[in-house]
Amino acid sequence: MKKHLSFKTVTASIIVLTLGSLFLLWAFGYFSLWLNGIKHLAHDPENTYHTTVPHEEEYTVEIDLTDLESNKGKLLFKGEEGRHVYVSSVLEHEEAGYEVIFRAKGNYELDRAILVSGIEYDIEPGSFGRELRAKAHIKYQDEAYALQSSLHTNLIHKDGDEFGFYLNPLTEELDGQEIHKVEVTVSNLVANIWLDKDLFKPY
Repeated sequence: MKKHLSFKTVTASIIVLTLGSLFLLWAFGYFSLWLNGIKHLAHDPENTYHTTVPHEEEYTVEIDLTDLESNKGKLLFKGEEGRHVYVSSVLEHEEAGYEVIFRAKGNYELDRAILVSGIEYDIEPGSFGRELRAKAHIKYQDEAYALQSSLHTNLIHKDGDEFGFYLNPLTEELDGQEIHKVEVTVSNLVANIWLDKDLFKPY
């Protein structure tokens, strides 16, 4: 006569298997990777090498000031394996004027991560610093006007960060002139690279 497993037995088995799977994921670091993304490596300087590679090129994107929503998603930088920098939003402030915010999107695995951004990270045991390296300017009638930075975040996304600039130039020469579209050029992007130290252990 066949015996049927009770509902309680099946439920208990499922719970045990689930907990066992979660433990294995935690033990091998996959849970932390899923939860933290790049920070899985970036916030572990004891076990991670970090280096940076500057980008010498300049990158330009056109910003439409008559339709701010239309700028979302415009690419500033397109790299390999999904590493991009694109326009996250363009905001209009009553006093500060227009602001463009860029979203840097990197990629990560269990033992490595790469993020091209305007922000350079400085990782030392016991500290986690960052510095905005990117510079930006707009061109209007063949003249270049430097822009002032507005923000540079930490790794607030699992796969990246954000940095921004006020579109009002530091000079007052453009005040009072109606401008519908501007080209924003960004330089000094930097590739942040994190590598698990286990990659360099001899086997």
